[in-house]
Amino acid sequence: MSGARRRRRPAKSGLFTIFLDHRGGTYMAQVRATSPVSALTVWARQLPSQGVPGIGEATAATFAERLRQNPPVALNELVSAWSTGSVIRGAYALINIILTREDDNTAQQAVEAVGRASS
Repeated sequence: MSGARRRRRPAKSGLFTIFLDHRGGTYMAQVRATSPVSALTVWARQLPSQGVPGIGEATAATFAERLRQNPPVALNELVSAWSTGSVIRGAYALINIILTREDDNTAQQAVEAVGRASS
């Protein structure tokens, strides 16, 4: 069967909580994703509706691209916690990502996905 494709198992998802500290405010959201990187992608798409002052569609798109270039890193001595950051409209934005609830192998998949994104 040379033309047969192998079926991939659907990736398990988990619930990630994302904390954004920006311009004196702290904003929180939860998203379902398979890794911290994919959680940031989902979250960035929703960012204009999160009520963060000064962040519209264009700013969110630029910010999402910066986050793709600067993937989150695992926080030392913590389990299922990552951090990243970037500048939004001239002010630093610190983003912390926590795997709040995992479904089966989500934690291991998240660590592997960040490792691939960093290399």
